[in-house]
Amino acid sequence: MQNHRMLGVLVIGQSPRPDLVDEFRRVLPASTNIVLRGVLDGLSLEEISCLAPTCAEDTLFTVLPSGVGVKVSHDAISTRARSVVQALQQEGCEWVAMCCTGEFPELHSLPVLFASRLHTQLAVAIGQDRRLGIYVPLPEQRTAAMQRWRASGFQNLTVVPLVPKSAAADIDAAASRMAAAQPDLIVYDCMAYDSALRARADAVTKRPAILPISLLARVVAELSCSANAVSTVA
Repeated sequence: MQNHRMLGVLVIGQSPRPDLVDEFRRVLPASTNIVLRGVLDGLSLEEISCLAPTCAEDTLFTVLPSGVGVKVSHDAISTRARSVVQALQQEGCEWVAMCCTGEFPELHSLPVLFASRLHTQLAVAIGQDRRLGIYVPLPEQRTAAMQRWRASGFQNLTVVPLVPKSAAADIDAAASRMAAAQPDLIVYDCMAYDSALRARADAVTKRPAILPISLLARVVAELSCSANAVSTVA
């Protein structure tokens, strides 16, 4: 009998997000049941507006199912996320993939796979002594991104704002600014960046790049394959 495993996928915005599910479906075993939840599920736009960031360091960006991008408070998301993760556990999800590249130390005691840890450690492993290019959604996130990546050991940094779901001309313009800096490695520092945007930008920069949503999906796939093998042997 085929073993159907459940993966919780948590977005800091709202569900449904078929674009994110498709990214996981690209690499996950067909038997995996994906349960997607949003930290802001059930809230109206007016209620979401009450969770606005208090400063640049408190700013997170997410894309709602309507395609609208919104800024939300990191602190507010952290507070609400714990109960959503616990609900996913109760539904039978062994792991919950956190679809945000921000840091959430308040959730570290839970079985959460953090995209922020994965893409940061991979970048450190392959390029810490090289020139690093970072895409962030919003201009006000540049300072925080510089501080975080410098704390990870990178000194030669270029941060370029690029809103996810941007028009082709805007992607090309941001990629041209990135290419001018000649980075050795590029990180798309937001889970809202998808494979299509990455492909267009990479065609301009022609540099190795890390896409967090793709990396997270592949790590989950690796864990799922290992777990399935253990279950089959057992």
